[in-house]
Amino acid sequence: MIRPCLGLAIFGLFAAAPALADEGRTTSSKVEPVFSDGTFRGCSVVFDVIRNDPEYSANAIVKVSGSITVMMSPKGDPLAVMKLGAKDAKKSATEQYSPPEEAYFINENGTNAKDLIGSGKVDAEGLRLFIYKISDESIKQIAQAKSTGKLKIGYALRKGGALAPVEVDFTARSVDAGGKVISDGGAPKEWDLCLTALMQS
Repeated sequence: MIRPCLGLAIFGLFAAAPALADEGRTTSSKVEPVFSDGTFRGCSVVFDVIRNDPEYSANAIVKVSGSITVMMSPKGDPLAVMKLGAKDAKKSATEQYSPPEEAYFINENGTNAKDLIGSGKVDAEGLRLFIYKISDESIKQIAQAKSTGKLKIGYALRKGGALAPVEVDFTARSVDAGGKVISDGGAPKEWDLCLTALMQS
C-alpha cells in the first residue's frame, strides 16, 4: 500500500522513467507460504504495482494490487489463483479498486486464457479472483519467476477489452521516501523453495 509521503516520490519516479510505464514498476511485494487449518497449502506473492494506464484511464497513473498463488486442489491438482484490482493511484487507501473482467498470465505473445477455470466474486476491496489450471503456458511463467523473480500478467476492465500489461517484480520489496526501490535479491529463491516444498508435500 502506498503511504501518502511516498506519493510524490513515486510519481517523480515515473516522470524519470517513461519507458517502464507500460508494464509498471513494483512498489511492494512479498513472497509467503499459504496455510489453511494449520496445513501448508500453497505459495503466494502479494504485490502493488504503479503504472501509466493508456488502456482505461487516459494514461493516468494507476495502482494495481493483488496476489498470485500456486496451490493444490483438494484432488491434488496444481492450480494458479490470481486476485487483482486497479484504481487511480491518487485516491485514498480506503477507495475501492476496479475489478478486472479478465486477467491472465502473459508469456511472450500468448496468455493462459485457455486454462481459466472461472472467476470469483469481487471482495470488499474491489479485487476479483481468477482460478486457472496449471498447463505448460502457466508453468513457463512460474518457472521464469524462479530464476528472474518476475511474472508478467495482463488485465482487462471490460470483457474483450485491451489487455493492460503488468510486470510483477518479486525482488522489489518496498519503496523508500525518496522513491528508491528497496530490493530483496533472495525473493526468487524463496519462491523456488516454496514451490519445491509444495510439490513435495
